[in-house]
Amino acid sequence: MRAREAYIGQKRDKEPEAYRAYQESLRALPEDVSGIEGRIGLLRLFPGKALGELFIDQVKITEYGLQSHDPQRPHVPGFPDRAFMLGIKNRKPDNADKQYLRFSQRDQSELVLVKPRLEGDMLTYSAPGMDDIAIALSDVQPRTGDQVTVDVAGDIVRAVPEGGLITARIRQFLRQFRSDVDDIEVLLPSLDYQRIVEEQHRCGQEGQTLFTDGGQELLGSVASLDFLNARIRARNGEDTRQVPMEAFRPNFEVEGWPANLEDVLLQARIEGMSGDVAQRIDLLFGNLSIRCSVTMVDTQTGQKHEDGEPLGTANVARPKRLSGSKIPTFAVNTVFPKSEWGKVIRKGSRIVAVSEKEFDC
Repeated sequence: MRAREAYIGQKRDKEPEAYRAYQESLRALPEDVSGIEGRIGLLRLFPGKALGELFIDQVKITEYGLQSHDPQRPHVPGFPDRAFMLGIKNRKPDNADKQYLRFSQRDQSELVLVKPRLEGDMLTYSAPGMDDIAIALSDVQPRTGDQVTVDVAGDIVRAVPEGGLITARIRQFLRQFRSDVDDIEVLLPSLDYQRIVEEQHRCGQEGQTLFTDGGQELLGSVASLDFLNARIRARNGEDTRQVPMEAFRPNFEVEGWPANLEDVLLQARIEGMSGDVAQRIDLLFGNLSIRCSVTMVDTQTGQKHEDGEPLGTANVARPKRLSGSKIPTFAVNTVFPKSEWGKVIRKGSRIVAVSEKEFDC
């Protein structure tokens, strides 16, 4: 059975009419989705997990996912996605195997205000009440040193505390909101760091990941967000606020696809130019991305909305993972085959649907 039929067949005891609109959106897709064309409207990286987004025109594919790419200096390595993360010391003795726990916008929503910009070789983070953080690529490379264990989306990962300027500046920012900042560390990969993409997102590939939540790259489409916002209005009234794409933190924002197409895809192809040569890049689709309270954070103010959206509507108007999870979903985790490592993706590139999946990849 195709994933399309499986999602259509999901039952809703609560607000079945809200889910009926989603079912109809899948029925409206062509029987054969191959050849449906869109374009990559925006590319985002998050060099610091839990911090603000970096809009970028070009990215390079690596075994660990995406990294920034300078076309004027194509052989100079860029900043990777989720190259470093924040952790808070674990004070719970029943979880002794985790010295640190993931510290994110779930814990302090204002972290979204720590926003990056890329200026030549330097990545600079700015935020209200914080001195700028100027970061060289060498500052966030895997390193040796005393290792600690940190829980990243259920994976126990070995990392090395940064213990320098980045940590000091982040603590300076967080001191405006909390008193336990000395328990918070910036964590970097250890020199022998290895972490395979989570099985349900891996599609049989060799892809690794740094500090992502188990997938490699996240993809969402504008039409799917418009569909979700229409359902939010239908439930809450026409004056209800609209949720921006930034709330979901995708790497790829696709324009031109029909609503919810990405939910059922197994494979797509990114088409563009590499110099004067046309290139095609295969992209494989894993499982739906489950969503948390970070989606309720206002990316401009850093405050968490109290209206329960978009989680409330996604819970009744979108599919759950076919694995049986009851958590709301939006957007899809994707991964690149090894054959595509080293290639460059540009904003504005065509992205063409190739095939549908049967259940999970």
